[in-house]
Amino acid sequence: MGKTIQKNELRQITYDEFGEVLRVLTDNVSTYCLEHEVSFDLVVPILRSGAITGMHLASKLHVVVMLPFQYKYEEERGLKKICEPPTLKIELPEKSHILVVDTNTVTGTTANQVISDVRRLFPLALISFATAYLDQSLFPLPNADQTFYGVLGNERRMISRSEAEKKGITNDCIVFPWQDVEEEWRAIHHAT
Repeated sequence: MGKTIQKNELRQITYDEFGEVLRVLTDNVSTYCLEHEVSFDLVVPILRSGAITGMHLASKLHVVVMLPFQYKYEEERGLKKICEPPTLKIELPEKSHILVVDTNTVTGTTANQVISDVRRLFPLALISFATAYLDQSLFPLPNADQTFYGVLGNERRMISRSEAEKKGITNDCIVFPWQDVEEEWRAIHHAT
């Protein structure tokens, strides 16, 4: 990570603001689908918060089949798989189009792990990644065939505040409406 995050850089967004980010993300994914004549066969939400964005996109893109994955990052042990994904009761096309979805992608560790897991299950699939908030240092996500986002951020502080402002990238550390600011501050402070 770059520079240390200050508590006053945490910004809790409203549900209306989050809805606007989802609208932008949905427009980006939908436009790509129309321009490339692609539809997704499967949505893979990364639980927990990726379920919110994943369910939204699945609904808007008319995707019925979902396969959730859940990991938890623990400072002492790193990335830990919480549970195995359920078994699909249907067959996907061999060269299916899969959309892995998260809500806030800062380091890419969990997203890349889930994409690797999905690629093992569906080796010939085209795997795209969508997230509401993506740290600008991760675009495009190297493990995904296509990357979509609603808003680019600079949470890792890999570029200066002034450079972020010039590029129209938020320097705020986003706290979602369903999250607690103090809890997020403790998590960030503990990680640095």
